[in-house]
Amino acid sequence: MSIITIDWETLMLIIVGLFALGGFLRGWWREGVTTVFLVLLAIFLTSPELAGSIIDFINGVIEIAWNILSGLLVSLGLVQSAASTPPIVLDPNDSTLFIIILIIIVIVSYFTSRSTLSERKITLGGRIFGGILGAINGFIVVNLVKEFIVGRFFPETGLTAQSAAPDQLSVAITGVPPETVFTDTSRLLVVGFGVVILALVLANRLTAKGKRRDPWGYWGLYKWTPPKPEKQ
Repeated sequence: MSIITIDWETLMLIIVGLFALGGFLRGWWREGVTTVFLVLLAIFLTSPELAGSIIDFINGVIEIAWNILSGLLVSLGLVQSAASTPPIVLDPNDSTLFIIILIIIVIVSYFTSRSTLSERKITLGGRIFGGILGAINGFIVVNLVKEFIVGRFFPETGLTAQSAAPDQLSVAITGVPPETVFTDTSRLLVVGFGVVILALVLANRLTAKGKRRDPWGYWGLYKWTPPKPEKQ
């Protein structure tokens, strides 16, 4: 088994730097929305009783919806019988659930902020503040993932909130296929795909006369303006 060792500080700097860059590009308001969602998740994680109550409520809603759906399918004759237990039951003690919630929160916050601000321009000050918020968000995300791995707030680990986290963390990834896309025929397919995309990018960016134009799916980048009449 191959073991990849990554220094924690190096990993932290990489992730914080990427989030800071994203915050600089997105602006402070969008990053602020992400911050609010991440803080809510931190509260959710550090309060097992609250997390358990919310997840139990969600499981109850899923069970009611499943009973209604299964009863409807049986009444229509589409199935003979349906299981009383829904196929999805959330476990508040499963760290994987919190990782999925973290990913969903980041995605939802991104689209929420994007839809509310549309394509408004961002000032330099807004970008710098956004970069600072992005770095803070990256720091929060790294520490959230660390807590998911350590499981300090999960009952089955036996750890308490005051317990010190271990100085080494191990993450095991199972089901890794032995094949790779960078060997033999697969590599040629990857290279060919890159060549096709490059041709598509150039064809959608330049006109026959070498002038720039809006690529497919974009608009308003280069608007044509009529020349001003010359003064007599």
